[in-house]
Amino acid sequence: MNHSILLTKLEHYGVRGNALKLIQFYLSNRKQCVQGGNIKSSLNSIISGVPQGSIQGPLLFLIFINDLPKSNSMKSILFADDTVLVQSHNNLGKLQNSVNHEMTNVIDWLTANKLLLNISKTKYMLISSKHVSTESFVINVNSNRIERTLTYKYLGVIVDEKLTWKEQCKQMCCTISKYVGAMHKVKHYVNNQPLRML
Repeated sequence: MNHSILLTKLEHYGVRGNALKLIQFYLSNRKQCVQGGNIKSSLNSIISGVPQGSIQGPLLFLIFINDLPKSNSMKSILFADDTVLVQSHNNLGKLQNSVNHEMTNVIDWLTANKLLLNISKTKYMLISSKHVSTESFVINVNSNRIERTLTYKYLGVIVDEKLTWKEQCKQMCCTISKYVGAMHKVKHYVNNQPLRML
């Protein structure tokens, strides 16, 4: 997060005067260095980001990306630094054109805010109850092809293209199986009360 952009956004949202100066003071005059083995770099000023592990960091980040949904017409689901963009259409070709166009708007917003999209972590999924031929469906961002995925884990829930919940149920069965196995191993050593708690 670029500090000057963040401060401009805070001022736009109504943080002014001493409150804005306090946040500016909190962010400014911080320095860092990098050490590898016995070699240490010189101290350099930090002009972007917030102190790692800070309580204010996530809140400031949410304020920073708050206007991302206005940059495009897709539905935006924001949770911390995870963003899901949703677009729907009955026609696959029109959907592809629309998503590619809107992703250009997203990239423009990222560029204006001095942020980068991690292409390797960016995936897309086509969700449909119908069987449609999707071999020609391509999403590109700055000439980089976005990888398609059939399942995706978001906030602990595995979603698949048909919304069948098969993968989510499979994962839950594996997790439950581990716990049942642990309970089976200890059942001869503890009475019923600790076993119920377990």
